[in-house]
This record gives sequence, structure tokens and C-alpha cells, in this order.
Amino acid sequence: MGHQTKPFKTFRNFEVKVKSMFVKNLKIINFKNHPEKTFDFSSDINCFVGNNGAGKTNILDALHYISMGKSFLGVSDFQNIRTSETENKS
Repeated sequence: MGHQTKPFKTFRNFEVKVKSMFVKNLKIINFKNHPEKTFDFSSDINCFVGNNGAGKTNILDALHYISMGKSFLGVSDFQNIRTSETENKS
């Protein structure tokens, strides 16, 4: 992950600086419907394309999970972990 500081907004002679974080890659192991996958991201634009239920939102949820320590879908930690019971359902 690379960090960059850039001016964000000037307000009444105060310049607010914001640190940006870029995720270069993500490796998911047993997270929701992903048994094991690695994603390499561009520093420009990234797009997830796939059928319904393919796991596009789960990739975003994994990024949210590592950033915020919880799912943005409000599910418990147990529901995020892929187990032998959930492997048979995918």
C-alpha cells in the first residue's frame, strides 16, 4: 500500500491535507464465497464484472473488513468465514 499526501480543500486560509492509501493487491482465503483468490489492483480505475452471486460485492466487503475491522453488510464474523458447510453451497 502506498501513501500520498495531497491538498484536499482550502477553507478560510487553512489547507487540509489528506493521506491517500492505495491497495496494490488483496489475497482472500476462505472469505464468504471465495475459497482462495488474489487480486492485483491498478492505481487508476478498477472494475469488477461478473454474474449475480459471483462475489463482486464480497471483494469490496473484504477491503472494507481489513480497513474498518467489520463487514459493511452488518453480518457477524462467523458468517464471513468460508467453512466446509458453505463450500458445498457454492
